[in-house]
Amino acid sequence: MVPLLIGGLLTLFCLAVVALPFLRRRGHHLGDDGADQAAAVHAWAVQELRTLEVERQVGEITQDEFLARREQLRLAAARALSEQAQSGSRRPVGDEALESEVLALRQDRARSPRCPLCSAPVPADAKECPRCGARFTTHAGAPDASSHPS
Repeated sequence: MVPLLIGGLLTLFCLAVVALPFLRRRGHHLGDDGADQAAAVHAWAVQELRTLEVERQVGEITQDEFLARREQLRLAAARALSEQAQSGSRRPVGDEALESEVLALRQDRARSPRCPLCSAPVPADAKECPRCGARFTTHAGAPDASSHPS
């Protein structure tokens, strides 16, 4: 009888967990509005950027993984800031630094390509990176199989 009762309670709990999101109104999360959600996403992205930098410094991730993930996180933070601005929310203090980083990233993309190994700016017709010496195949930013000099 006790195992049956425990099984029934566990089943009810699982159903409640699964059904709860469907029972709430769409877009309504415990009183949070869009600006609060955007602020939470922004705070998460900033913290993840800090963690990512530490992981790169201690060698837990490769430079390529770092660059790809950093760009994703910066774009997520920029999107969150944009959503906050559209909702008329006042930004928390300290966002200016992140905004300047996002602006710098956008300007970098508009300028010359960058080396995928060291992120140094590379002229469009370069055959190798001027900083680390990585060799490129057809265009700057695309290293060949033996991209790191010996």
